[in-house]
Amino acid sequence: MKNSRLVKLMLILLLFTGFIFGFSNIGALAYEKLVLDNDKFSVDTTVNDVNIGGESVADANQSLANAISQWKKNSKISVRLLNNEMLLDTGLFHFDIDTTLGELKNGQHASLYVLVDKTSLRHEIQAAFKEIDPSDIDLVKLANDLNGMASVLQSGETTVELTDYIQASKGQQPLIQTSTENMEITPAIEQFVKDFPEIDIPGKSQFSFDQFLAENKNTIESSANLSIFSSLIYKMILQTNFSVIEKNTSRELPENIELGFEAMVNPKNNQDLIVINPNETKYKINFDIIGKQVEASLEGAPFLFKYKVKLSDKATYPPKTIIQFSPLLNDGDKKILNEGKPGMRIQIIRQSLDKQNQLVKEEKIADDFYPPIYRVELHSLMEQSKGNEGEGISQNNDQTGNDTQINGEEGSRSDNSQSNTSTTNGTDDTKNVSLYDNWENVDGSEVK
Repeated sequence: MKNSRLVKLMLILLLFTGFIFGFSNIGALAYEKLVLDNDKFSVDTTVNDVNIGGESVADANQSLANAISQWKKNSKISVRLLNNEMLLDTGLFHFDIDTTLGELKNGQHASLYVLVDKTSLRHEIQAAFKEIDPSDIDLVKLANDLNGMASVLQSGETTVELTDYIQASKGQQPLIQTSTENMEITPAIEQFVKDFPEIDIPGKSQFSFDQFLAENKNTIESSANLSIFSSLIYKMILQTNFSVIEKNTSRELPENIELGFEAMVNPKNNQDLIVINPNETKYKINFDIIGKQVEASLEGAPFLFKYKVKLSDKATYPPKTIIQFSPLLNDGDKKILNEGKPGMRIQIIRQSLDKQNQLVKEEKIADDFYPPIYRVELHSLMEQSKGNEGEGISQNNDQTGNDTQINGEEGSRSDNSQSNTSTTNGTDDTKNVSLYDNWENVDGSEVK
C-alpha cells in the first residue's frame, strides 16, 4: 500500500517536473519567436540606400553608422559666393540614428534625421566670406537645405550658391544706381522703359544688347534713344567685375551722356554693347523714369571687391577753322557758319579695391576719342584777293562755288568717320582713331 502511494507521488512529481521544464522551454521558444523576431526589421525596410531588412535594431544602427562614416569620407559640400568657395566641414552634421530607427516602420523607406550645427555654420561663413554680413543670409533656409542634402547620404560633390540665400529684403537693395542728366523724355524712351523695365543677365553668360533687342522684338529704331539705355548699362557695368567685350562711341558726344560713359549702339551698323558676367549668379538691371531723368539700377549678389571708375589723361583738341569765300559778302564782312567744337579724349580705368580700400588691381577698359568739329567761317572775296596778293594763300572751290581755305593750308581733310569702336578683352584695347592721332592746332602746331 505504501509502495503504491510512493509510485503515485513519484509520477505526480515527474509530471509536474516535466510540465515545468516543458513550459520553460516552450515559453522561451515562444518568446524568442513572438518577441525577439519582432525586433528585426522586415524585408525591404531601407534608410536611404541602406537595406536593413532582417537586421536587429543594434545591427541596423551599426549599418547606418558605417554608411554615415563612408558618406563623410566620400562627400564634399561646398558653399560658393561669386568666385570664392568654401569646403564645408561634414563634422557640422549631426545624425540621429536612434530617432530614425525609432520612427521607422517595417517595409518602408525613410531618410536619416540630421541637423547641421547652425552656430558653427554661421562662423564658417563669416570666416570664409568677409565681404558679406552673416545676418544677410537666411540661415534657417540654408540649414534646412543642407540637412536635406546630408539626410540622403548621396556621395559626391555638391555646390551651394550662397547668393540663393540672401534674404529678399537684403537682396533687393540695388548694388549700383545711376541716371542720366535732365533730358527730354520722348515717347520712344517711355516705350522702352515700359517694354523692358527689367533685363536679366544670367550667370556665366555673355550679354549682347543688340541680341537682347532682337530676341525681344524691340520696336525702337533710333540709335540715339537706344544708346541712352546701353550707356546706362555700361556705366553700371564699369563698377562690377563684368568684362567689356565691345562698346562704341559716336562721332560726337551726346549732350545727355557724360564723357567716358558712352556706349553707342546701332543695330543697323552692327555696333553693339557686349559684356560677360563671370559670376555664377544672375544680375538684374532695372529701368525707370523719374521726372526728367532715366534711372537704372543693378541688383544681385555683392561683389568680392569694390570697383571704382577712374577717368584719366583727359585731353582736348582745338578745332581747325575752315574759311570759305563768297562773292555775296561785302568787303570785310564775315559770317560764322559753324562755331566748331573741340575734340576730346579720355581713358577709362577700372580699379578693384579690397575691404580696406586698398588697390588690388587696375585695368584699362577703354580710350574714348571725339575728334574736333571744324569751325566754318564765310569771308568776302575781297579779303581772299588781299590774302592772295600779300601771302600767296592757295585756294580751292567747294561744292557751293565758294573758295575754301583751311588754316592757310590748301584744301581740307575729309572725315567720314561716324563712330569709334573700342573692343576690350581683358586689358587689350583697339581704338579706331588713327585719323586724329596727329591733329593740328589752328597755328599749325601738332597737338599731342
